[in-house]
Amino acid sequence: MNKLSLELLGVIIAVLCVPNAGAYLIQGLDLNIDYWAGAGAYESVIVIDWNNTNGPYQSEFHCFGFRWDDPQITVKDALTALEAAGPLAISFAYGGGV
Repeated sequence: MNKLSLELLGVIIAVLCVPNAGAYLIQGLDLNIDYWAGAGAYESVIVIDWNNTNGPYQSEFHCFGFRWDDPQITVKDALTALEAAGPLAISFAYGGGV
């Protein structure tokens, strides 16, 4: 199980809103989604790159998908749903919390 600590990791999280997406070819990347959470007509893909820029270790990035209908959904709602749906563990503990 992976532990995602927003306090300790310098990750790049790109949230790409892709309403009614079909194929997951986004900005030239063929994304392999690890798993999906939620249900609805709209989709977002959260891409996490664990690598430190110019660091000694390089690994693949991971993609997680979130679907929703409610216009009041927040990023925290999406991350909480992703944590509940799969093995990704998320903690909110940076700058006073989320």
